[in-house]
Amino acid sequence: MIDAWVRMLVAAFALMGVAACSTLDLGTAARLQQIDYANDDIASMVIAIDVPVVLVPLPEKSHFVMTASYNDGTSREVRANLARAITADVTEQLPPPARDRGYYIFELTGASQTGIRALQQDIKSKSANAGGPGGRLETKFEAEFCRTGNLDPRQTTFSVYVTLPGSRDLSPILSNETLTTLLAQTGQQDVPSCGEAMAGEDDQG
Repeated sequence: MIDAWVRMLVAAFALMGVAACSTLDLGTAARLQQIDYANDDIASMVIAIDVPVVLVPLPEKSHFVMTASYNDGTSREVRANLARAITADVTEQLPPPARDRGYYIFELTGASQTGIRALQQDIKSKSANAGGPGGRLETKFEAEFCRTGNLDPRQTTFSVYVTLPGSRDLSPILSNETLTTLLAQTGQQDVPSCGEAMAGEDDQG
């Protein structure tokens, strides 16, 4: 049964920031337990990031990662890419931004949506075979930022919200987290300027 397999899954939602190579568990799993990762249309989810005007999320360097590790020793992972949302409108669900703050609205790219749905189908297929192998499902959000001006990481906060299609519930999975928390994971002292971030992309290209 699919439901039986899903009950065995452990969702761990973490946030990785500013080129971090390790994840930081921010205790958001409990707030996401109402999401059925095997059946809900999470491929069509909308992600809203609340930041001060000087802080800019970089969608091309940010990902939603979903990994299924089955008890039969196999695993499958999808690293879904973010893109600026074109049609999604969640403004009515968001609280008004505070002074000198704003929202960036993202969705998953078309190819990434296909990958997420394929992974969900894989979970269902394995669950249908002899009751399914069971396993562990991990999800995490990897975000990178740049800055357009001076900021104090100790005083700079951001929040992340997620909503599913047809839902009026915009859940805060991360609320008023400081940049200091993320920078501590990387050993960096500051967020790179957007000019530096763009130059880095040009060098890689």
